[in-house]
Amino acid sequence: MSLGVRNAPGIGVGLKKRLRELNAGHANMNMQGSLLVSGQKYVDLDTDRRDKYGIPLPRIHLHYEDSDIAMANDMIRTSEEVIRSAGGEVLSTPGQATSANLVIDYNHWVGTTRMGKDPKTSVVTTEGQSHDIPNLFIGDASVFAAYPEKNPTLTNVALSWRTAERLAKKARSGELS
Repeated sequence: MSLGVRNAPGIGVGLKKRLRELNAGHANMNMQGSLLVSGQKYVDLDTDRRDKYGIPLPRIHLHYEDSDIAMANDMIRTSEEVIRSAGGEVLSTPGQATSANLVIDYNHWVGTTRMGKDPKTSVVTTEGQSHDIPNLFIGDASVFAAYPEKNPTLTNVALSWRTAERLAKKARSGELS
């Protein structure tokens, strides 16, 4: 049931009273979970769509596994239970999570340039160096194979620092031409 302020029923005094009740104090609640690492979740280059310079655009393939949907539904039930247990009223809920309505965390995308030893299953080496382009290094969350639902900022700083040190060492030694 979606009741929020925009959908408060009534007119006149009753509406004003309900709006004051809804706005006296409210909170939003959501949870984050880690999606299952899968070969069905990847980024490639679109063979048909290109940018204004003719470079192929990235294409994201995101397939939710049954466990991803089950985890999301458990999170919905848990969030609603926490609100009701605290004496609150659930004004808006996604209800049942499906692959069509599941929303991932848009702030912490990972895995788009995975780190690994095998060029067939990863984009960069364990040092953040591209398997295909020797002078390309990547040091952000895109190299993570999975996201543990925590803010990755400190890990990104450490990873970027390490990658920068290795890049500088290789540049000084003449390995990058």
